[in-house]
Amino acid sequence: MKRLSVYEWVVSALCMICLVLCIGWLFLHRTAPAGWWVRTERNDPYIANRPDAGFNADGLLPGEVIDLNTATRSDLLRLPNIGAVRADAILAYRGTQGAFTCVDELANVSGIGPTTLEQLRPYLSAG
Repeated sequence: MKRLSVYEWVVSALCMICLVLCIGWLFLHRTAPAGWWVRTERNDPYIANRPDAGFNADGLLPGEVIDLNTATRSDLLRLPNIGAVRADAILAYRGTQGAFTCVDELANVSGIGPTTLEQLRPYLSAG
């Protein structure tokens, strides 16, 4: 039987290490609990502004409607003309006044006037 050179030992060892790492990754990937994986929201402006992306530039899917009573801050930030201040104002209003009964009630939120309300209306529901 032929003796292996130092170079052949190093290459064999590196191949074995790679093989063990790949098998370990596959095992962990298949057996990890669902809570270990982090799911991120789709809010990438580079993708959202592509014409072939399948959703409009506001980050909403075509026909998507957001419920004012269950929307999170990140949901509200996807709406047109809604920045961090307006999203926080909507959440604060909902926290103090309770659930929205209709979309028109959004006009009572500070920073949202009639023009903004009309721009938002197609994207919103109130329950």
